[in-house]
Amino acid sequence: RVMLALTMFFTYPMESFVARHCVVSLKWGEGVANDIPRNKRIGVTVALYLVALFIALVFQDLGIVLELTGAVSGSFLSYILPSSLYMCVHSKELLSILQQIGLGSSPFCFCC
Repeated sequence: RVMLALTMFFTYPMESFVARHCVVSLKWGEGVANDIPRNKRIGVTVALYLVALFIALVFQDLGIVLELTGAVSGSFLSYILPSSLYMCVHSKELLSILQQIGLGSSPFCFCC
């Protein structure tokens, strides 16, 4: 338990940095995210912390969320991403094959 607590203690600031950067980029623009004023940075950090604390206090079991996230991302990584990358890498060959069989202008060749 001590090692888990240490891991969380050192991991949370890194994750908070990424989340804060995304929130600031969405709210005030990409250029502002790197040099925002100290009070805005502290405000966004405290808001993110309070949201995470609220979720942790309200919900007892996040198992269904983790299961759905794992199922969706696992399916994407296993089936959709490899085929999309293959289509993008070999787009010229696939386009010529699709044109030979009459599907050259179909929505299936989105990478071409």
